[in-house]
Amino acid sequence: MIAVADRAMIPAGMEGSAMRAFVIGLMLACALATPASAQYEHCGEDDIACHELWYWLEETLFLYEQGVSASLDEGARQCFAADIAAWRAEVEASCADDAVCTEAALRQRIASLDPLQPGANAAEGAAMDGVPELAAVLGPEPETGAPASAEPLEASGPLVWAGENPEHMGLAVDAGATAPHVVVFDMEIGSQAGHDALLALAEAATPVRVTGGARVAPDGVANFDTAGCRLVYRLPD
Repeated sequence: MIAVADRAMIPAGMEGSAMRAFVIGLMLACALATPASAQYEHCGEDDIACHELWYWLEETLFLYEQGVSASLDEGARQCFAADIAAWRAEVEASCADDAVCTEAALRQRIASLDPLQPGANAAEGAAMDGVPELAAVLGPEPETGAPASAEPLEASGPLVWAGENPEHMGLAVDAGATAPHVVVFDMEIGSQAGHDALLALAEAATPVRVTGGARVAPDGVANFDTAGCRLVYRLPD
């Protein structure tokens, strides 16, 4: 897979078709400088179709990650960078040298990022049914201080407007607990661009999966810590 350090080689401000052309040129240069069997160890040296497949997977994922990053503000961009690193580490640990496992992970990751791609960046054949789609990356909300803890929280269910319980008011996941898990408190809504996507999801009570850190309310039910990162995925129908 493409090393994270390669991202530093992309000139600042480059995007869209110019970024795609630059990355393709960079990857071709690397391919010419490195034996094919060393670059794609899952492929036989003369298996052109296999090399083309892995080239497409790596190039598309790289460009998709760049496409999402370019659309985020600084706080959310740092959260997405951390998610990229965590995802890569998880795939390397769980798949190791299993080509089938790695290919499936790459395809699912690409499909999850496809809805957030600008038009010039979208790749044919990237979408996949049944894969949760990244809908929003939220950085720390303004004036929230440091995150409460490193305790993770994940919740799935409809995204709703919660307003009945003063400890759980705002855009929240109704996961069937005694109170919903707030993702963005009502007084914070509008403070970053990613909230627009959540407002649209909440209007239709769209099923989502949200990951982030936990901040337990006095009633014992955790909200998402809005001083930390939160990633919101739209769940398939």
